[in-house]
Formats: sequence, C-alpha cells, structure tokens
Amino acid sequence: MVIARRFMIRFVSIAAVLLALYYFPYPAGGVVKRVLDAYLHAYAVVSAAVIGLFEPGVRVSGVEIVGRYALRIVKTCDAMDVKTLFVAAVLAWPAPWRRRLAAAASGVALLFVVNVIRISSLYFVGLHLPSAFETIHLELWPIVMIAIALGTFVVAMAWMNGTSLASLLPARDDGPS
Repeated sequence: MVIARRFMIRFVSIAAVLLALYYFPYPAGGVVKRVLDAYLHAYAVVSAAVIGLFEPGVRVSGVEIVGRYALRIVKTCDAMDVKTLFVAAVLAWPAPWRRRLAAAASGVALLFVVNVIRISSLYFVGLHLPSAFETIHLELWPIVMIAIALGTFVVAMAWMNGTSLASLLPARDDGPS
C-alpha cells in the first residue's frame, strides 16, 4: 500500500509539472513558442509524408497539411497529454533509472508512430467520411491512444521489473487439486 501511495504521489507530481510546462501560455515569438511551433510543423511534415504514400500532391504549409482535405496540427494533436501521462507513470515507477529512461523513450517513440497513423487516418476520414470526422477524432482515437499508452505502460512495468507479463496478473485459484 505504501508503494502504491508513493507511486501515485510521484505520478501526479511529475504529470502536473510536465503538463503545466506544456500547456503554459508562452508568449508569441518567444523561444519556447518557436520550439513548440517547430515541433508541430515536424509532426505535420512526418504525417504528410505518410499521407503522401497514398495521396500524391499533399504538402505542408506551416502546421497545416494541405491536399484534397486540410488538417491543422495544433497543441493536443501531438498526443502530448497521453505521452506526458505515460512518461510520468514510467518515471514514477520504482525501477532502476536506466530502465525507466529506456522505457520512457521507447514508449514515446511508439506513441509518436501511433499518433502519426492517427493523424494520417484522420486525413482520409475527413476526405472520405467527413460526417464521421468529429466522432473519430474526438471520441474514438483518444480512447485508442489511451489504451495503447496503458498497454505500453503494463509492458514497460514488467520489463522495468525484469519480470514477465504473466507475473503482473493475479494468481489463479483453480481449486483443490
């Protein structure tokens, strides 16, 4: 119980600091704002490259993907909230730091790839099923992203502890032998 309480306190503290840093209203033209804009532009470029495999003529203008359908990549389109919660959970987990850092980096990389797939799929949903765009964008994909982050954290917990996934499951009681 003490370990669980310590984990929750660490998790909430780390998540609060990281989310506050991300969502802070940085002044326009400042260094942090320029870095965030460059980061969102990079997301647009990578996503447009994936979309371009199936949709020739797609281009990027700033943070906007322009083709037969247009998408603007803004804060929260980068799944930073999900990545932040994942990183906070991994860093709060009681394990050697080397494993925590490796798990955090691997998980963020996976979530980046999944988010590029999300953005790319939203382009095609907007193009072919525009009436479903809002539902898929605001309801379906967030659940999928959270589920993937949670599953990745469960795998990371086992790896950080040097155990198997099966060891995380409660013991089964098959009754008397």
